[in-house]
Amino acid sequence: MTAGDDERRRLIEAHLPVVGRLAARLAGRGERVDDLTQVGALAVVRAVDRRDPARGELGAYVARCAEGEMRRHLRDRASVVRLPRRAQQTGASFAAVPLAEEELEAPGDLDDLLVQRVLVWNGARALDERERLIVLLRFFCDLTQEDIAAELDLSQAHVSRLLAGAMTKMRRELETGALSNAS
Repeated sequence: MTAGDDERRRLIEAHLPVVGRLAARLAGRGERVDDLTQVGALAVVRAVDRRDPARGELGAYVARCAEGEMRRHLRDRASVVRLPRRAQQTGASFAAVPLAEEELEAPGDLDDLLVQRVLVWNGARALDERERLIVLLRFFCDLTQEDIAAELDLSQAHVSRLLAGAMTKMRRELETGALSNAS
């Protein structure tokens, strides 16, 4: 083992405690603490490997990398549209849509996947063509806001505003739909 390997291991071990604290803070958003800890630990390793030794202390850099990776993980695993609280309380029912079997990880995932697809479908009815395209590119093609902006010849800030507005419209559509289903 070289001195460089020892230094790398020491830096990784020194910054792992921050991952536990971040994971505990971000838990409860649909992922277990140990899953978030694993994602964060891998981010620490990558951050230590990418560090610039000339810059000195890297604690803030490592923490930011770990938190960013955990948030990306949560975003990628979270549903695009959450079931409105009123729909959860009234127990509104939703029709099933066909699925590809390979999309399912476990038998219990079928109901969740069906509900998510129907919610997205129902919510998207409230959007205009451009908003639908932005939602599609962001959440189904996994493009960043910057990539979408370049694709549509818009600014990233404008894409952000359009995306936020589209999500608001979708939630509003789902809330009104849930209320009419409940009555």
